[in-house]
Amino acid sequence: MTQSSEPPRPIETLVLVLADLLEEGADLFLEGLPTSLETSPGSAWATDRAVWKAAYESDDVAGWVSETSAIYLAESGHLLRAFATLLRSHRVFAAQDVIVRSVVERVGHVNWILDHRISSEQRAARVGLELAASFYTYRRHFICSMLMEGRGQISEQRPEPSSVSSRSGLTWLSRPRTNAMTLQLRRATSDVG
Repeated sequence: MTQSSEPPRPIETLVLVLADLLEEGADLFLEGLPTSLETSPGSAWATDRAVWKAAYESDDVAGWVSETSAIYLAESGHLLRAFATLLRSHRVFAAQDVIVRSVVERVGHVNWILDHRISSEQRAARVGLELAASFYTYRRHFICSMLMEGRGQISEQRPEPSSVSSRSGLTWLSRPRTNAMTLQLRRATSDVG
C-alpha cells in the first residue's frame, strides 16, 4: 500500500484499531496469563491433580486437561492473529461473526472442561468425552476422505498425487495402500455410511 498525504478514512482507522485489539487478544491466548498453578498447593488445579493421581494412579488425566485446554486456547489465538493479519492487508472486512463464533466455541470447550462447579471426577469424564469426540471426528474425516467412489466403498485404486503435493515434496499425502488395509478399513467402518 502506498503512503499518501491524505488522512486515513474512518473505516481504515477502525480496521487498524480492530486488528490491534485482535492481536492483543491473540497474545493473551498464546502467551497466557502469568500464573504458577504448579506451586500453589491449595489451588483447584493441585486438588484435581491429587484426586486424579489417587483415582487413576496416573497423571495422564491432568495432561489431557492441560493439553486439550492449551490446544483450544492456541487455536483461538491463531484465529485472532490470522484475522488481524487479513484485516491489515485489506483482504477481508466482513467475517468477524465467523471468527467470533469460532473463538467462543473453543473457549466454551475449555470452560466446560474446567467448570469449577463440578467435581474432579466429572472434569476427568468431560476431558475424556472431549478426547473421544475429537478422535471420532478425526476418524470420520479420515474415512470420508478415503471414500473415493461415493458409494460407501473405499477405492482399490489410489488417486494420482496432486500437482501441489508433488511440487512441494509432500509425498506422505499419497502413501500406498494394500488390499489388506482396504479390507480392514471396510470392516472397521461398516457402520459409517
